[in-house]
Amino acid sequence: IITSDNTATDLAIAQVGGVASVNAWITAKGYADGMKLTQTTGELFAKYAALTPADDRNARTTGDTAYWLGELTPRATGRMLEAIERRELPSKSGADELLRLLKAQATSRRCSPTTPASSTPRRARSSSRSS
Repeated sequence: IITSDNTATDLAIAQVGGVASVNAWITAKGYADGMKLTQTTGELFAKYAALTPADDRNARTTGDTAYWLGELTPRATGRMLEAIERRELPSKSGADELLRLLKAQATSRRCSPTTPASSTPRRARSSSRSS
């Protein structure tokens, strides 16, 4: 997914009852061993806004779980995507809509101005040889 909308995510979390409700659903579906939502993006951004210039933001991000949105393992992500593909999660019609949205995503060559040219995705060249 290329574009993320933090406000929409926070509104969806609120719509279902908040972070605790999301975590209860994660637990009920059997993903608690690899998924946990800690806070909304709005809550996280407020924490960062409260930091002083002297605070080490990198240390907060890498070493302080209070500055994480949550925790997610690749295994849990894979299991959830497999359940969606099998139309088991969230429901058959919900899975159909999620799959439609995921398939509608497109890759992009858009890069930020600070992205080094060497990291820009490139298409593989095909070569044809004549014998």
